Amino acid sequence: MGYPVSSLWNDALSSPHQLLWLATSVRGGKVLASDIQVDSLTLSASWDGQQITREVKATISDPDSSLFTPDPLSPLAPWGQQLIVRAMLTVGDAWRQIIPIGVFRIEDSGPDGSAAMVLQSNGQWWTGGQTLQPTARDMLQQLADEKWTNWVQPHAQTVRDAWVRIVKGVDIRLGRWSATTPVPSDMEWGSTKLDAALQLVAIDGRTIWCDRSGLLQLISSTAGTGTTWTYRVGTDVAVSWTPEASRTGLVNGAAVKAETDTGNRFEIWGAAYDSSGPLAWGGPFGRIPDISTSKMVHSTQFANTAAAKKLDALRGSRMANITIEAPANPAIDVLDTASITLPDGDAMSGLITKVDIDNGSMKLTVQVPWQKVWHG
Repeated sequence: MGYPVSSLWNDALSSPHQLLWLATSVRGGKVLASDIQVDSLTLSASWDGQQITREVKATISDPDSSLFTPDPLSPLAPWGQQLIVRAMLTVGDAWRQIIPIGVFRIEDSGPDGSAAMVLQSNGQWWTGGQTLQPTARDMLQQLADEKWTNWVQPHAQTVRDAWVRIVKGVDIRLGRWSATTPVPSDMEWGSTKLDAALQLVAIDGRTIWCDRSGLLQLISSTAGTGTTWTYRVGTDVAVSWTPEASRTGLVNGAAVKAETDTGNRFEIWGAAYDSSGPLAWGGPFGRIPDISTSKMVHSTQFANTAAAKKLDALRGSRMANITIEAPANPAIDVLDTASITLPDGDAMSGLITKVDIDNGSMKLTVQVPWQKVWHG
């Protein structure tokens, strides 16, 4: 959620600085190795509309071959071990700050090919040191792997109750959030726990992610985290956009029909249309409405209001993806907001949907309203 940092952090990013990565290996709550020095690290986080997934790939020197051994419980083995990753930003000897990055399940690990274990006459394996390259992902991957067993269809419950059921027996804790929406009795729970999780997201209208402490959180898919990062094009910041356009999924009108428990009441309906611009209703683009029904509509006035709100929401979904390249800032999270200050004093801002950090450099993908880039 945009890790809270002071102004000194932002000042450090714009000054000569060094970014270091630290890791601790744990398994089942037990620390296996702490303060592991990471030689290099890439961090990738992305949002698909329902979940935020995060992955780290690290290069770690292991001169005494203690971090990855034939012992399946060695610190960097992928048998339930996790990496707790932190970032340390320093400016010479004058200032430094360490922030958490996240808790990641080790997916695979091993030496980079420059080392091999040799069987000795005493039956022990020996290596003269190795460089390891583990890959680790956030704990939502555990939900994707866990399948339902001894299934019993649950009775009436809230979304929060369902989440408790999903993470039971999994090394994931729920954050402090409320979700009192009832779960439909006929909800399809799927074959894996992630299947059920994504069904809950559809009901509750929020996004799931495992935060920097490893807690499972629900956040707004439209408002984001509420944290904003400001950029201005300069020597260390570049903004680019690859023009691409498709009419697939675009509509220029919304119609809402009344619905009752006994069926549709088509004599009550409301509508709203784009009246100007390239998508104007009845113009060359055509007449492409979104049609929906509502039990809350009992008059034409309410139907027209509902249609106008629906069209406003559809307009808000017309987005273009721009790219910001800047010095790596590990305090940034997906669904934070990036704001680009323009020369005329205006700003172009939107939700960050992808973060790629490669050691000291960073690339952000940001969704901005399409009129910020598509205009006459």
